[in-house]
Parts: sequence; structure tokens; C-alpha cells
Amino acid sequence: MELEEIYKEVILEHYQNPRNYGEIPYAHSSEGINPLCKVDGENPICGDAIYIQFLVEDDKLEDIKFTGVGCAISQASASIMTELVKGKSIEDIRSLIIRFKRIMEGKEDFTEDLGDLLAFEGIRRLPVRIKCVLLAWEVLLEGINKISKRAGG
Repeated sequence: MELEEIYKEVILEHYQNPRNYGEIPYAHSSEGINPLCKVDGENPICGDAIYIQFLVEDDKLEDIKFTGVGCAISQASASIMTELVKGKSIEDIRSLIIRFKRIMEGKEDFTEDLGDLLAFEGIRRLPVRIKCVLLAWEVLLEGINKISKRAGG
């Protein structure tokens, strides 16, 4: 099987069986309610929409869920993203988002450490589909910025 076929299968697998899909139940911690952040975004040109909820505790993304509608690329990207960012620090997530955006813009190369994100390498040659790949990432960045402002950072 060719590498490009494997990547197509990765995208299809995440689209058909998305990870971290759904909503975070009302969450409590011993100190009270965890800081739940809700953000959404859409690409009006193609109709993709992503809704993300996440919990941050001690500057670490403890849980993340998404729902949405759209093409296989946008939904698979959201699924892969949630797997990669869960448990990471806010600063590490911000760095990953910036790096991935630069990669999709052709300013950096894909590297093996990106795991399932390598499935989007071929899409980089399709400028109209890059927005599909990046939608969830841009929505998460908006949410991280919102959380940072709330925390005064």
C-alpha cells in the first residue's frame, strides 16, 4: 500500500470514528468548578463548523471534546488535534498550533514526530483545503487565548 493511501485511511478512520467527540459533562473539582472554555468557528465558504470545549487546570489541558459538521478533512483534523493536545501545557499547545499552521502554509516541513498529522501532507498542495485542516486548530487557539486572558497571562 502506498503512503498516500495510508494517509487517506488515517483521515477516513478519524472521520468515521472521531476521538474525543461529544461534550464535556458539567465538571467539578475539589476547589469548585473547573474553568470550562467553549469556542466555535466555521468556514462559511465550505460549511465546516467546529465546536470545542476544554478544561484547563494548572496550565494543562485536562480534557477536550469537539462536535461539528463538515468534510472528512475538517472533522479528522479536529479528532487528531484533540489526541495531540490532551494533557499538554497551554504553551506547548500554542507552539504546536503555530508550528502546524506554518507547516500547512509551506513555511516548514512535516516531521515524523507529528504522528497522524502526517496524513495532511498531501493536502498542503490543495490551498482551498488548508482552511479545512486548520479550522479546529484556529478555534482551539482562540480558546487558549481566551483562557490566558482570563488568567491574566
